[in-house]
Amino acid sequence: MRYLIPIMTFIFLGNAGKSQSLFQGEYRMDNIVDDSLLSTVILKLNCNGTYIRNISDSSQIAYGKWKMKSGNLVLSGDSVFVNNKIEIVKYKLVYENIENKFHIKSVPKKEYLEMLSEVRKFVPNVKQTREGYKEYEKQMKAGYYEKVIEYNCK
Repeated sequence: MRYLIPIMTFIFLGNAGKSQSLFQGEYRMDNIVDDSLLSTVILKLNCNGTYIRNISDSSQIAYGKWKMKSGNLVLSGDSVFVNNKIEIVKYKLVYENIENKFHIKSVPKKEYLEMLSEVRKFVPNVKQTREGYKEYEKQMKAGYYEKVIEYNCK
């Protein structure tokens, strides 16, 4: 009986790492709106618990840590490389695992406002609207990450 707790702890901790290792690899999301490809996003979930997210149509590369929590993928961002400089940006994105594809659960309004700020550099008259945020969220929820490369982390 006195060995039961250490044995159960060893089994639990041994399986905890294995469940996360199932998700390590490279994922791809194509953002398509009205049958037009807007961008491709590559998400690399590294073996050491870090991630790199690269958006194809921009020079933006995001870095941070990832973990699986209650069946969801949680990305905790800490920095973004934009225009040849690194900016410290703290954010959290949560993706739901549906049939081994990661669908975003919700789109933070902060992300929408940052996107709007980028658009205003080219189109200054763009206004922030509730409908605009809802449309952006709808577009983001339509996309999903699908694994394209499996990492062997031993």
